[in-house]
Amino acid sequence: KAMGLCSSGHNSEVKCHPERRVKIRTIRERLEEIFAKIDTDKDGEITFLEATKFIEHSRRNLMGKGDSGLHAQIQADVQRMFKMVDIDRTKKISADEFVAVYSNIFYPQQLNSTDFEKELKKMFGRAVNKAVIPRRHSAMQPYTHRNQSI
Repeated sequence: KAMGLCSSGHNSEVKCHPERRVKIRTIRERLEEIFAKIDTDKDGEITFLEATKFIEHSRRNLMGKGDSGLHAQIQADVQRMFKMVDIDRTKKISADEFVAVYSNIFYPQQLNSTDFEKELKKMFGRAVNKAVIPRRHSAMQPYTHRNQSI
C-alpha cells in the first residue's frame, strides 16, 4: 500500500501528498471491532481468559509446542492490559474502558491509516485483520450483542 495519495495534474505531472492522519472516529470504530472480537461470549466485557485466548490465537504462528516463554510473555502482556485499561478494577474490561484508553494512546500519535493498522497488529496480533463486523456510529452507545465468531 502506498504511503501517500498521488494524483495526475496538468501536463502529466504527478503530485503526491502524504497519507492523511487517521480520524478519531476511525480509531474508535476499529477499537470497537477489536473489542467485539475479543469479547467471545458477547456479554459486553472482556475477561482475562478471553483476552489471553485472543492474544494466543493472534500469535499462534509464533508459538511452538511447549513454548512457555511466549506463553509467559502473553500472560504478562494481558496483565499489563488489565492494569492499564480496567479503570474501575472490576477484573473485566468494558467496551467504554477499552475504546477510551486505547483511543487516548493512538490518537495523539497522529498516525496515518497504514501505520495505525500496523500498530494495532503489533499490539493485538494478527487476528485484528479479520475484524469484519458492522460498525456502530458511536463508541458511547451501549454495547450490543453480535453473532460473530473468531
